[in-house]
Amino acid sequence: MDLVVRQREGYMMTSAEVCDFLHIGKTTLQSLRNNGKIGYIRIDDGSVRYPVIEIIRYMECNGIHSNSAAYGE
Repeated sequence: MDLVVRQREGYMMTSAEVCDFLHIGKTTLQSLRNNGKIGYIRIDDGSVRYPVIEIIRYMECNGIHSNSAAYGE
């Protein structure tokens, strides 16, 4: 599913999905979250979800371009 489509649907990504999409590790994602660079929501079961709009905002602010074809996605 395209990231823009997910944004329109209010899709929330798991930590694993964000790490996979941005090609970063769990520790890097944790640092981004702790430093307020990526917004998140903690849900009732204690797990964390990331609104797609937050991932897009982070990418835009940091000059990261989605190149899904390069990674076979």
